[in-house]
Amino acid sequence: MASEILGVGGKVDPMVVEKAELARAFQTTTMFIDAIGFCLFIAFAILDIAEGFEGMVETVNGVLGTAWTTADVARLGHE
Repeated sequence: MASEILGVGGKVDPMVVEKAELARAFQTTTMFIDAIGFCLFIAFAILDIAEGFEGMVETVNGVLGTAWTTADVARLGHE
């Protein structure tokens, strides 16, 4: 829905059925966002804005004392 209706991550045709990788990437990213305590709804605002996404990770690092990068988000969301 985020990509098909809202254009998050780029607009996707709702009639295209080959969207497993897109769905998987969105689910793991939003799982990370949920796990760190941010509301899922910020995903719609930050996933298209690199600075917002990086800022979210930097905020988490500051609070938790971690050194995660944006590249770690999918792995951590999957775990």
